[in-house]
Amino acid sequence: GFLPALIDGVPGQMLPQMVAEGTRNPEIRAMLADFADSRRVRWRTVLERAADRDELVDGLDVEVVVDCLTGPLFTRLLVTGRPLTPALAEQVLDVVLGGVTTAG
Repeated sequence: GFLPALIDGVPGQMLPQMVAEGTRNPEIRAMLADFADSRRVRWRTVLERAADRDELVDGLDVEVVVDCLTGPLFTRLLVTGRPLTPALAEQVLDVVLGGVTTAG
């Protein structure tokens, strides 16, 4: 899954160095953008289906919602070094989806 790969996998171990290099190298940045986009497509699909079922607040920008779901994990991985845990992922889901869904 996504979280274990970020915590223990090779992508998680290499990502900080790749991001740093991407600030200096446009080819690395493009590769990272492609990689991120391939991972984000799952979230986009789920959110677009929910929007089609009128389960999301009208007028949402799905890309912004995906940013809100993934940003906290990458902030911990790349900036703060605080733990990435399943509990964190669940809290992020609860907070973000609580703000964008129409279900009470």
